Amino acid sequence: MAEERNPTPEQENPTSEQEDPTPEKEKPTPKKEKTSLWEWNGNDRQISHIEVDLKSQKAHFYDGDKPIGWTYVASGLKKYPTPIGQFAVTEKASEKQSNLYGNIYDAKGRLVKSNATPGRDRIPAGGRFEGARMPYFMRLTSDGIGLHAGRIPRPGSPASHGCIRMPNKVATLLFERVNLGTKVTITGNGPNYGDYVERQRRARAAEKALAAKKGRPGHQDGRQGGAGLPDQTSNPGRINQPGCAGPSGCAGPSGCAGSSGCANLTDRATHTGCVYPRGCVSDPGRASPEGCTSLPS
Repeated sequence: MAEERNPTPEQENPTSEQEDPTPEKEKPTPKKEKTSLWEWNGNDRQISHIEVDLKSQKAHFYDGDKPIGWTYVASGLKKYPTPIGQFAVTEKASEKQSNLYGNIYDAKGRLVKSNATPGRDRIPAGGRFEGARMPYFMRLTSDGIGLHAGRIPRPGSPASHGCIRMPNKVATLLFERVNLGTKVTITGNGPNYGDYVERQRRARAAEKALAAKKGRPGHQDGRQGGAGLPDQTSNPGRINQPGCAGPSGCAGPSGCAGSSGCANLTDRATHTGCVYPRGCVSDPGRASPEGCTSLPS
């Protein structure tokens, strides 16, 4: 693949030195670091967002609208596709090891199998699994996709298990200049995760709401007026939601008609086979409401 090279200032303007040999004042220009695999023009600028193009296998870095660098990357092979969509950095770890892919060694430390997966590939007695190193890891998804340092064996071609590899020097630069929450857009061919940031925000909000609802007093199963517990016996000392009809064999809610053979709360009398008229409450030592009757147990 042809190497991309930007023209030097001398190539862009070869006569500038002769035309203006002693300029009064020069503005400092960003220091350029460049190789055949990457280029960095950002000095100490922070990176506001990253764009990864899986078709060209390149990532471009921006500070606001200003491009400040690019690099070749190695995304996932066809059987380990890198997802596309809108993401954000959610974790940074300078030293990270994969728990999905790595090498298996025997008891003497000899390599038994490379590119192994624990659980799928057998580890010999006394042996060990050693996860692949992923230095300067910047997580994008909860299922393990992220940016990290790694080999780019064939620039322009995928090579990973789904993560986005970058040259070590570039990964170091990014790790220092990327914050949690930095936006990362991935385009090309791959599973479409859509707006992953928004999806995760909604999922967290739903989990939080569900947890709050389950912890609300007076709820047996997290739902207003829900049915009783599976064993059809109400919790001791708890009152079911008003207006809820108890199923046959279940504790009758307060204000509802009791069911035949109903097991009431433990602090209430059980009147097997008794029928309570609607609105009647029959607690030990408590008078039945006017006009209500309860048969003796």
